[in-house]
This record gives sequence, structure tokens and C-alpha cells, in this order.
Amino acid sequence: MYFFFYKTDNQHLAISYSPNKVYEGQSVTLCCCSERLTKSMALWRGLDTLPLSSKNDTKVNCQKFMNFSRNDSVVYRCFVVNKSGIFNDEVQIEVSYPPDIPDQNIIFTENDASRTLQCLAHGVPSNYTYGQWKHQSNFGKHIRYLNSCADGRVILPEITNKNKRYQDSGIYICTASNGVIASTGNSFQNGKIFVTANGPPIFLDKIEKKQYGDPRKIFSLAFVVYTKSEIEHYTVKPENTHDVPATIQMTSLNSTLIFHGTEISVEAIEVVLNFKLLSYDNSHTYSVTLCNGHGNNSFVVEIKPLEVGEIVTLGSKVAIVIILVISAMCVPVAVAT
Repeated sequence: MYFFFYKTDNQHLAISYSPNKVYEGQSVTLCCCSERLTKSMALWRGLDTLPLSSKNDTKVNCQKFMNFSRNDSVVYRCFVVNKSGIFNDEVQIEVSYPPDIPDQNIIFTENDASRTLQCLAHGVPSNYTYGQWKHQSNFGKHIRYLNSCADGRVILPEITNKNKRYQDSGIYICTASNGVIASTGNSFQNGKIFVTANGPPIFLDKIEKKQYGDPRKIFSLAFVVYTKSEIEHYTVKPENTHDVPATIQMTSLNSTLIFHGTEISVEAIEVVLNFKLLSYDNSHTYSVTLCNGHGNNSFVVEIKPLEVGEIVTLGSKVAIVIILVISAMCVPVAVAT
């Protein structure tokens, strides 16, 4: 068995590279130089089991790399053998590259009053400058700008009304730079955070209600709901009496809603509740409640029955809807087929 002892006196040996500052995508030349003629000279990369190159009876051994990448940021070593023994020298090459900012998915609940997002920049060097955050809808419409903290965080302005915290949903775009220009020519790089701000169902009042209270038929009450989670329960409760049996139909559609002062398109649900009216003669108010996994909201509708034989024209005796937020118990959803 043989043991090799490497001498650390490298006054006659040096390993170097050019250019002095290495950026990702550049060509790099690595050279090992000895003042004396060596029997052999080898260049090694990291802990590789085979040398990059090896030469005999030489003073210089150089290796050129094309398209140097961040994965090439390792220690490079030069080993030489001469009459005095085995010598080595090493150098660490650090590759500079612009920050990568991975996408994130963040979920807030209606109880999260304090909401903070972090721009996760990873680059070399690791000193970053952060730009303004952009908040846009899931359909790409601009909502607002937000100032970044020095460490890349953004603290969302607090919304005291829990029923309004859904407005923080959307796509947040952060920007960061470490001074390294990307191959695209951009100094600042972007990252996206997809935020879902859960909360109770929100009733949208921009759908035209064309249902009429004909007591001889099943009444169909249609309205539009914005919710980020599934509708789990619903109730239809006439005033001063028990819940009435009802079936539910739900259809996805796009609607509009105000987010922080900007009207945007949102994915919503058209809900149709089918139930029988209580009376042929008198109008009644019905409390309609929808529940998802994050709470419930309700509205009250007054339905006036039509007299038998009355001719209904568009715009006469329509259902009158008054939106109220109340608390109520819910029953499991049984979706009509």
C-alpha cells in the first residue's frame, strides 16, 4: 500500500482563472502554472473522480469552459508531480447570476388580520434591491401597488371588516435585483405569489332577477355568489316559520367585483334555489343563507305571489331583494340533478 503526501509549499505553483469576475453564461479559462518543469500536471473539478485534463512534462495546463453556469461554482485543484514530490493548489470560482424568484401559493383565512408576503430571491451576490409590489387579479388586471420593505417583505394593509378580506386575493408580483443583468437584458427579476384569501360567501347584486312568484309552480330564486371555497350548506327560511325544503343548482360563471377600489373580473357561481311558496294570497319574506368552510352570509327576499290568471309582463311584480348580513344555521347541500 502506498501513501502520498501532498506538500503545501506552493511558491512555485499557482492556479488561476479568467475573467476575474465570472458571470453565468460566460466562457472561463482555468490555468495551472509551475515555475519548474513537472513530470505531470492535472486539473480537477471539485470531488470528481477523473481529472479535467492532465499533461506530462509541462509548466502550464489550461482548460477552457464554455457557458459557465452556477453549478460550476466549486473548488478547482491543480496537482503536479516533480522531483521534489507532489504539490497542489486550489481556487474557488464563484459564478454571479441574477436572482431566481420561485412562485409561491399562499392561503389566508378571514381571521388572518395581519398578512405578510416575502419575495424569495436567490442569486449571487445575495445583496438585493427590491422594487414595488404589484397586485393584480387572477385575470391579470392591475389592482394596486404596494411598497416593499428593505428585506423584500410586503405587509398588506389591514382590512378590519372580515367580510372584505377576500379583496386581498389575486396575484402579487415582486421584483428584485442584485446588480447582475439577466440574459434577457433585465436588471430586475420577477416572481409571483398566488394568494387565496378565504372568507364567507359574498353575494353579487349585478345579476338581473327575472323570477316571479307564481304560487302554482316551484319558485326558482337565482343569484350570483363569489366564494373561494365550496358551498357546503344552505337554508331557505320563511319569516316566523321553519325552513322550507329546497333544492340547489350551481353553475360557474365570470362576474365582476370591487377589489380595493378597482372593478375586476372574478370566477363566481350562479346559484338557483328551487322551493315552493307558502301562500297564494300573501307576500312572505324568506331568509336565504349560504355556508362554506369559512363562514356564512345571508340575504332576505320578499316574494309577492301573482294572482291566478294574471298576465305577467316583464318588469311587473318582480321579486324584491334586500341584502342583509345575518347569522344562521345551515343544512347540508343536496345538489339537484
